[in-house]
Amino acid sequence: MSNQKNQIGKRNRRIRYKSCAFLTVKLIILGMFAATTLVPFFWVLMSSFKTNSEIYGQPFSLPHHYQIDAFLQAWQGGGLSRSLSNSLFYCAASVVLVLLLSSTTSYRFAKIRPNKALYAFFSFGLLIPLHAVLIPLNVIYSRLGMGNTRSALIIAYAVSNLSMSIFILTAFMRNLPDELLQAAEIDGCSGLQAFVRVAFPLSKPALATAGMLAFVNCWNDLLLGMTICSKENLRTISLAVYNLRASFSDDYNVLTAGITIMIVPAVVIYTLFQEQVIQGMTAGALKG
Repeated sequence: MSNQKNQIGKRNRRIRYKSCAFLTVKLIILGMFAATTLVPFFWVLMSSFKTNSEIYGQPFSLPHHYQIDAFLQAWQGGGLSRSLSNSLFYCAASVVLVLLLSSTTSYRFAKIRPNKALYAFFSFGLLIPLHAVLIPLNVIYSRLGMGNTRSALIIAYAVSNLSMSIFILTAFMRNLPDELLQAAEIDGCSGLQAFVRVAFPLSKPALATAGMLAFVNCWNDLLLGMTICSKENLRTISLAVYNLRASFSDDYNVLTAGITIMIVPAVVIYTLFQEQVIQGMTAGALKG
């Protein structure tokens, strides 16, 4: 009996050692990944508070005196205030359009009339690079007289993120209980009412995930903003920061200040919706 207890104790200790070793290795890998992600961002942030002489002389040190002159030069000289409001408008309108179209389409694929061929057609959009459709898209906009307009950029942003949102929302809505939708129909709800009152509210985690990913893609875009909507009063924040190189090519503190201004809104919005995004990422793997 004592031998059995000893063997069980040894086996439990081996299991604990293995789990501790696995946890240690995992933490080391995650720490290395976090370091490679956060260190460049920290360097950009600290450089925006330095003078040019400090950046050239001591690039990896903390600022001796924190100053905001570079932010003022980037904000006023680069016209970032107008570009920031433009990007917020483009991203908000695109996300609303993407969620409206993708949620209704995904509900049809998941609950009303599943169609594997049509779903595969939409999912195929994930495999097509944006560069492949850039020239045809500009030709279409030119013939329709939509070049250099806000609506053209919003439609382009929505279309480029539609496939990903449908892929996420369809996988989530397939796991919604059919009993709830049937109960709504018994209570007299039509198909649209069942979607609005039952399916749409229950899909908030997936909607937050799809919306957040679409927002980040739109916010970080440079290619579409440069080719479709390049007028000075319509340009995005990414294009405005990119154009800072022309006026402040040697002023790295101004360039890094512009990059910091561009990064902060995306970080703040992700922080606000972090919990919903994580729920949406993990809910697709759960049944029930």
